[in-house]
Amino acid sequence: MNNPTLITGHRNPDSDSICATLAYANLKQQLGEYVLPIRLGKLNQETTYILNRFNMDAPRLMPKLTMQLKDIEIDSSLTVGEDATIKSAWDLMSYHNRKAIAIVNEKKNLLGMATLGQISDVLLSLIKNDFTLMAQTPFENFAEVVWGNVLVEPKNYNPSGIISISSGVLVDKKEIGYDRKIVISSTREHSIRKAIETGASLIIICFAKLEQISEEIQQLAKDHNCGLIYTTLDIFNTSQSIAQAIPIKLIMTKDLVSFHTSDSLEEVTSIISKSRFRTYPVIDNANRLTGFISRYHLWNYDKMKLILVDHNETNQSIKGIEDADVVEIIDHHRIGDIVTNAPVMFRNEIIGSTYSIITKMFIENKIKPSHDIAGILLGAIISDTVNFNSPTCTKQDVELGKY
Repeated sequence: MNNPTLITGHRNPDSDSICATLAYANLKQQLGEYVLPIRLGKLNQETTYILNRFNMDAPRLMPKLTMQLKDIEIDSSLTVGEDATIKSAWDLMSYHNRKAIAIVNEKKNLLGMATLGQISDVLLSLIKNDFTLMAQTPFENFAEVVWGNVLVEPKNYNPSGIISISSGVLVDKKEIGYDRKIVISSTREHSIRKAIETGASLIIICFAKLEQISEEIQQLAKDHNCGLIYTTLDIFNTSQSIAQAIPIKLIMTKDLVSFHTSDSLEEVTSIISKSRFRTYPVIDNANRLTGFISRYHLWNYDKMKLILVDHNETNQSIKGIEDADVVEIIDHHRIGDIVTNAPVMFRNEIIGSTYSIITKMFIENKIKPSHDIAGILLGAIISDTVNFNSPTCTKQDVELGKY
């Protein structure tokens, strides 16, 4: 996540603090750096006049440093439509090496989540003869997962969900019946006929070509409202695949713990620490999924970078500074208590105004400030040195004021 480096003056900002912030941000931007000037409090009357006089917008008000989810890197979104099969969801998760996927509607609004664990549980439930979900699965889904073709479409499809395999053996036994069952069959016509006549809801004919299925069988299936699908897969592979036809919406979790892009990391961390889920969806204002967050992201993210101007003491700086990385300090006051995680560019001079240091940096970089930037800088030094009469005013301040 490429966040801007924040440039800020001190709390209860005066003209030197605000104008130095804006001017240094302008210099950094001309040097190709991504920075954002901010302020920690209200503008006083003098500063407001200076900014209005030179057509400058005030820095953004940010009294506290609060990182939000939109400020850190999270996993990209991985989605399927609500009518997708669990096979489609599984294949996507496997390809992208993910353990969870989001289910969205046509407008990309979040409807639910599903995990590899949930899909595995569903497949195991069939071993325990729980066919509830199979009964709710559209017949065309079976054609998709077995790479088959629909030959006869049933008008009123109402299966029990129970799956039977008919290989042609024992078809004449009276106890064999297929009422409302989903039947996996060979191409033996007498097996297919028996399944149709005993009430099968759907027959998947395996290892088959279209020409192997007679028009008589097709008509018989239509007369008995029995769907026909044929596939080139054998019976074993077909039986292994059809459970994956279940729509993902039937197993997704709807009662989600989700977060908004504007939620603070502090709040998100607190909620996740009390929750048992591994992956959490992140949505925007339109309830559209933007990505996923996990505990890992909260342990490994780039902190906000800060540049401090006109101060270098913690109690004068932005609240939450301990959660940021200070990368530069430009000041003309005593050395304070700011602690950094790495060496920084610290420029502190015996001079009357931060304005003077910023002006010197424009000169050093051979960049001439614009009329408006020069105007606010001059306003800042006049304010901070009391029109060059302050005891802290130096000859450098006077000379730079002429610049």
